Amino acid sequence: MKVIVTDLTRFGNKEIVCTAAIEPKTGQCVRPMPYFSCNDCKKRNVHPGMIIEGEFSPVPCTPPHLEDSKCNFSSLKFHGPATSLEFEGVLKMTVVPSIRKGFQNLIPLGQKVIPALTPPKLSIITVALKPEQIKVVDDAYNPEKIKLHIHDNDVTDYAYIAFTDLGFHHYAIGEQRDANRESRLNDFVIKQRHVYLRVGLSGRDSIGSRDGDLIQANGIYTFPDYLGKVRTYP
Repeated sequence: MKVIVTDLTRFGNKEIVCTAAIEPKTGQCVRPMPYFSCNDCKKRNVHPGMIIEGEFSPVPCTPPHLEDSKCNFSSLKFHGPATSLEFEGVLKMTVVPSIRKGFQNLIPLGQKVIPALTPPKLSIITVALKPEQIKVVDDAYNPEKIKLHIHDNDVTDYAYIAFTDLGFHHYAIGEQRDANRESRLNDFVIKQRHVYLRVGLSGRDSIGSRDGDLIQANGIYTFPDYLGKVRTYP
C-alpha cells in the first residue's frame, strides 16, 4: 500500500515521532506502529507530503484510536514527496464539516475533551478552514510551546488548543523565536487561499475531574504556498 504522510507530531518523549498517513485511493488513514524514532525520520527526511510504501495491518485496539496499524519499518520504501495536487487531494478526501461533527458531536460544548465513556470512531480528522479562522498564539505558561485559537465552521471557538505539529513547532520555537513570531506566522497563513487543519486526539488523559481524549492540532497545511522549513524534518 502506498500512503501519503499527513501528520508528523511531537511527543513529550523526544526520541519518537507519531506519524499518520492517508491511502490516496480510499482515504483510509493509518498510524504506523510502533512509532518511528526521531533518528529514522531524520535519516529518511520523513515529512508531511512524503509517499511511503509498505504493509499496514490493523492493530487490535479500542476506539477512538482505530487508525493504529502495524508495520515493519525495515521493509518500508520511501518514494519522496507527493505533488501539491496529490497532497491536497488526500486532505480533501478526509474533510469533515467541523471538529465537533468529525468527532460525532461528542465534544461537550465549551470543552476540549471527549469523555472516555463516549469515544468516537476515529481519532484524526481534517477540517477545511478559511485562513482567518485560525491564529497561532504563544503558550502563556511555557515559552517552548505554541498553541492555536480556532473559530470553527459551526461557529464554535476553541482557545489555546495544543499544537503538536513537529515541523511547525521547530520553526516557530527554534528558528523564528522572537517577539514578532506570532504576527509573522499568522501573516503568512492569512495570505493563503486554502487551509487544512489536521485535528487529532491525545491518549486518554485523567487529571482531576477530566477523563478522556483531549483534542489537539496535528498540522496546518496551506495552499498554494507553504513554509518550506516547516515541511522538512528538523
